[in-house]
Amino acid sequence: MKIRDDYFLAEIKGDTYLLPKGQAIATFSHGVRLEGAGRSLVEAMMTKDGASRDDLVELLFSEYGDSVSRSEIEKDVDLFIESLSEKDIFFRRKGYVVNYAGEEERFYNIAGLRIKYTGPEFLLYPYLDAFGCEGGRADMEICVYDRSSTDYRLGKIIVRSDEILIYDTGYEFGLIYPANTYLKEIIVKKDGSSAAFYVSNMTHEAAKEVFLGMRSAFLVLAQSRGFFAIHSASALYKNGVVLFSGVSGAGKSTHSRLWEEHFGVDLLNGDLNLLGISDRGVTVYGLPWCGTSEIYRPFEEKLHGVFFITQWETNEVRPITGSERVLSLSNRMISPTWTREGCRRNLEFAMKAEPSILLAELKCRVDKEAAEVAKGALDSFLN
Repeated sequence: MKIRDDYFLAEIKGDTYLLPKGQAIATFSHGVRLEGAGRSLVEAMMTKDGASRDDLVELLFSEYGDSVSRSEIEKDVDLFIESLSEKDIFFRRKGYVVNYAGEEERFYNIAGLRIKYTGPEFLLYPYLDAFGCEGGRADMEICVYDRSSTDYRLGKIIVRSDEILIYDTGYEFGLIYPANTYLKEIIVKKDGSSAAFYVSNMTHEAAKEVFLGMRSAFLVLAQSRGFFAIHSASALYKNGVVLFSGVSGAGKSTHSRLWEEHFGVDLLNGDLNLLGISDRGVTVYGLPWCGTSEIYRPFEEKLHGVFFITQWETNEVRPITGSERVLSLSNRMISPTWTREGCRRNLEFAMKAEPSILLAELKCRVDKEAAEVAKGALDSFLN
């Protein structure tokens, strides 16, 4: 349990209050006066990791255990939690469906960014297994809640479509999925440090929606740490990676399979790859999200270049030059562009990355010659 970030502690004429701030005031959120040990309990729930019910019981027992029984303390803590929950001052995980025995904690390492997941094991998509790691520190903490929404709306709507509505609170993004069956809403901090998933009707069938929601939350974290996702298929070639990008249906997956068939390359991901800058230059990292290709794996390799594919009657490669290089790269990124800041970060990364890599338009048919023409262009660049 964690107190919402839009609340703060205030001392008023000797009394302690937990009060709303910012846009929470506009939603008529309520404050509460804290009596007795209430301040100590709230301070514990305002820490980075929050506090569980057992944590709060132990806190009070250490202070008052000599004079009050544990059962009385547990009753007081439960009443206190319930009073805050009624005012929606913190998000409390409700009971899971009957086929779930308890919370599961899992850790994943993607491009060196560590994700801690807390929620039902049956909501974990199998593609995540390859990225599992030992517990410890976490760059992002994802918690799953058995409820359909946060019951509050803060901030300004910045994206609206039939599939998603995104609002900006100033310090969080809210993602609402009106077309989803199970995952209804995600609240993710702008630095990606935490994300709350609100799932209605928790069953195994919800795992795919949660998995795709994790991609959105992860990309917020990644962008804040200097990593950017590009819609592309990837292949390992000459101790590095070549990416094939294009609009849906352009043939990026088909072309990567031509390289696999004729040149014996290993395919790494069929739909999405993560880019960053490391001591080896522009670097590509593996992701568990791979569209419908079922091609994914953890990896970290230098990026050689990107081919932007367009179906054509002939096979030809046109190197991209000038400012078009930056735009061609940034336009294929799916890292969040919900705000001006997100767009700026994408463009700045593209400007850093483009000088050292091949960026070329590949107009092609679906045949061996198309792969040979692209390979020839890449070999010339590498030599």
